[in-house]
Amino acid sequence: MFCEEVVGQPEALGLLQRALETGRIAHAYLFAGPDGVGKKTLALCLARALNCLDLDNKPGSFAPCGRCLSCRKIACGNHPDVKVVSPDGVSVRIDQIREIKKEMSYRPYEGRYRVWILEDCDKMTEQAANSTLKVLEEPQERSVFILLTSNVLSLLPTIVSRCQVVRFNPVGAAVISGLLRERYAIPAEKARLLAFLCHGSVGKAVGWATGRIPMPPRDEVIALVGGFLSPLGPGSKPGAILRAAEALEKRKDDLDEILDLLEDWYRDLMIVCEAAHHHETGHGATHEREADELSKALVVNLDKLETLEEQARVCSTERAAKSIGVIEATRQSIRRNANVRLALENMLFTLFPGV
Repeated sequence: MFCEEVVGQPEALGLLQRALETGRIAHAYLFAGPDGVGKKTLALCLARALNCLDLDNKPGSFAPCGRCLSCRKIACGNHPDVKVVSPDGVSVRIDQIREIKKEMSYRPYEGRYRVWILEDCDKMTEQAANSTLKVLEEPQERSVFILLTSNVLSLLPTIVSRCQVVRFNPVGAAVISGLLRERYAIPAEKARLLAFLCHGSVGKAVGWATGRIPMPPRDEVIALVGGFLSPLGPGSKPGAILRAAEALEKRKDDLDEILDLLEDWYRDLMIVCEAAHHHETGHGATHEREADELSKALVVNLDKLETLEEQARVCSTERAAKSIGVIEATRQSIRRNANVRLALENMLFTLFPGV
């Protein structure tokens, strides 16, 4: 395979491998999938494969060497024929697309292909999107556009229709755990936890493992739930709920991650509650053992199993399942530009009723 850096994306890799083998390179690709699953990595790998100097000496090979001057320049971000265009602030502006249109009139300076990688293309302004559409409608020889997005529905349908869409999926936890153990020497227990917490995002898991990205505030979230579920905690007193909502609102940059952690915790609670139910109803030792083994395989926060079992005594499977729905509804509401504080207050009052 021409790109060993990307894991868990056999369909995307296979599609591009066949394009390289046949020489049928599309003038525009749309890499669509969640953040952190390898879209940009694969785009840069394709750019290297299209311009690798060493491939001239290896007929039938399509894996870039990573050592030639072209590959090294692309890796360092200073190859004149390979440009990565990122949002300028919160959006991709029309000036950035105009610059691309101007550059399109020139032949490649050093490589075989000119390649533009447009990150977060769903964040283009309306003017930039219309200008991009014109660029795609007038493909130039030996020019390749690679658009990256985690939200394909936000793009103009006409832009999507002019690209070859390459789908990326969340990567399985087992694949990510194996990667962390083999490439980064992460202990098995920690690798398993990170693989579950990242929800299929290799980039997040690797970032956490290497310290490049701060770990999510898992202990804070567990304390939040435990405080309200504990008989010794504040219960559902309005003041405590409002203070918690205010604290969460201040973590706007981490909010999506915090909601992920909350969902993970309640999903674990649901599993532990169900396992406890099997014990209470007396289905037999073998059945109970199988239920325990299954729950341990599915629980994300396995290192907090004792805490989960304590909270399961004051929670039910039904309540945990309903809580997951409430958290997800809150996430969607905030994405639709609802008032963040009110959405969080409503979520917490629903999660911890009884005021």
